[in-house]
Amino acid sequence: AQAISAQAGWSHARTLTSLARIHGKGRRSSKSVSATSSMKVVYVVRHAESVENVQVYKCDRAVERITSRRLPRCDDLRAAVRLLRCDVDAPLSPAGERQLVDVRGQLLASGFEEKSGIQLVVHSTRRRAARTCSELFGLRFPTVAMGEIVERTPWEAMACEQRFRQRVSWFRSWLAARPEERIAVVGHGLFFQRLLMGSNNPEPMANAEVRRCRLCPTSLRFSDVEVLCEPQEQDSSESGSTA
Repeated sequence: AQAISAQAGWSHARTLTSLARIHGKGRRSSKSVSATSSMKVVYVVRHAESVENVQVYKCDRAVERITSRRLPRCDDLRAAVRLLRCDVDAPLSPAGERQLVDVRGQLLASGFEEKSGIQLVVHSTRRRAARTCSELFGLRFPTVAMGEIVERTPWEAMACEQRFRQRVSWFRSWLAARPEERIAVVGHGLFFQRLLMGSNNPEPMANAEVRRCRLCPTSLRFSDVEVLCEPQEQDSSESGSTA
């Protein structure tokens, strides 16, 4: 796969922002026409179910039983203890591996590779995202791994939410500044939920779900979000974990 430097996007993003400000002071009608003609197509793919997703579900179940004055299961308590270790790089669960087989079959049956016209694939550096990317896209496209799009870290969740918001905003600008018109991104649920905020479908994504949307490079807003496919097998973790 062709390696592309993520850091090169910073200068592109700054240039794009400056041009957008200047252009915004010009003719509104031409801006509208230009934005429509240059809309990018972005495919967002949440990673398949991870071991951490399962642990969150079990932890929530233990808390629910305790609050209802019932004894929690031993396995659920062990899962809660493992979560305290803050292992942010969990692998896929067995159910997650099956989800990939399912979704890969759906994509092949629909002719996704030919119809999508993908020019670049970007994935989070976390193992669960890298594995999902490898199974669904293989080595058939130029691919870049980016640490900037990992899930919200424990530090960001507890003390630095602004840093997480800045990462999401930066990546939106990075996508807009890329020369490719059709890009696939494999990452994490909460990151995508924030990325698509303000669009027609900002709802949380299921594990291994694939969505298609459009990004306006000038307004940096997503629109026309639609679900293309999702696995038939439900997650083991039905708690809504978005990591």
